[in-house]
Amino acid sequence: MAIANSWMSNAAFESAQTWSAQGAIVNWAVGKGTGAKSNQLPLVMMNLTASFQRTLQKFYPIAQVQGKKKQINIGGAARGTLQIGAIFAPYGDDLEKFLEAVAKECKGDDDGVTITIRPFGNQKCTGTAGTQKFNNNIAFQLKNVELESLGVSVQGGEVAIVNFPTSYSFTGLDLDLKAAST
Repeated sequence: MAIANSWMSNAAFESAQTWSAQGAIVNWAVGKGTGAKSNQLPLVMMNLTASFQRTLQKFYPIAQVQGKKKQINIGGAARGTLQIGAIFAPYGDDLEKFLEAVAKECKGDDDGVTITIRPFGNQKCTGTAGTQKFNNNIAFQLKNVELESLGVSVQGGEVAIVNFPTSYSFTGLDLDLKAAST
C-alpha cells in the first residue's frame, strides 16, 4: 500500500545531512586572560549540562502620552549553572587541585576558574573514508566558576561504581564560533 503526500512521507525534503558527535574536550584553568595554563578536567564525565540566564523585568509606565507608548526593560545579573555527572577515578592531585580551585572562597582576579567546553565530531559524513575531519570550531567558555555542591553515591554489583555528581555556578559565558582546532 503506497502512502502519498501524507505526514509519513519524506518527499518534502530534498536532502538529508548526517553528522556525528563523538564527545567534548573539557579543560579548566585558573587566572585571567588567555595566558592561563589549561588542563583537562580531572573527572570521568558521563554527562554535562550547562545553562546561562539573566532576569529581564519589563515595565509599562501608566502615565504615557497617547501614541507614544514606552516599555522599560531592566536587566538583572546574569548567572549560569553547570551540572556534571561523573564517576570517581583515581586522578589524585589533579582532582584535588581542581576542587580546591573551584571551592576557594574570596577569589581575586587571578584566582577565577574558567572551564572551556569544546564539542567535537564529524561535521559531515561525506567524502571518502579517512578524509573526514573532526570539527572543533566551537567553544563555550564558562567564567568565574564556583563549586556549589558535591555528592558521592555507590552502586553495588559485580563492579562497584562511585558516582561523583557536582554542581557549579558561573557568572560569564563566552561563545567562540571560530575556536582553534586541537
